[in-house]
Amino acid sequence: MIKEQKKSLLRRRKIYTLIAALLVIVLIPTLITITYFVRNKTFEDVDGTAYKIKYADGIYEMYDTSGTPLDYDEELRLQVSAGEMYRFYITDAGSVIKLDIETGSAEIFAVVDDLSTVESEELGFNAKLLIYPRVEKASIRSIEVVNDKGA
Repeated sequence: MIKEQKKSLLRRRKIYTLIAALLVIVLIPTLITITYFVRNKTFEDVDGTAYKIKYADGIYEMYDTSGTPLDYDEELRLQVSAGEMYRFYITDAGSVIKLDIETGSAEIFAVVDDLSTVESEELGFNAKLLIYPRVEKASIRSIEVVNDKGA
């Protein structure tokens, strides 16, 4: 009787070990797949182009449709309180995208309507495009300029 109990116990151990091994074999690829989809996002620009945001080397980066990393301006790196870090990418449509490198959240920071109308400045990494809120002419009632001479 003791011999039969040992056999039964060994058989149950083998079954439980086999079930655990099968669970590991199924769960590891599932975890890898879920991690891939959670860490890779898509961002759609104003012109409809889809850019990929991928997690690599501990930070999120933005890639174009062919998988090439987009250039970002190191001088435009912005650090905000609580340790948030951003990179600013410029897309083919001329949009400036602010990407949080820790969370992967991206938003359009600025859009240049028509690059051909920008005559004195360029949108790029050598010359900066100054970004101010746009105020329509009809919304301006008066403009007053005050300097050190009082006028």
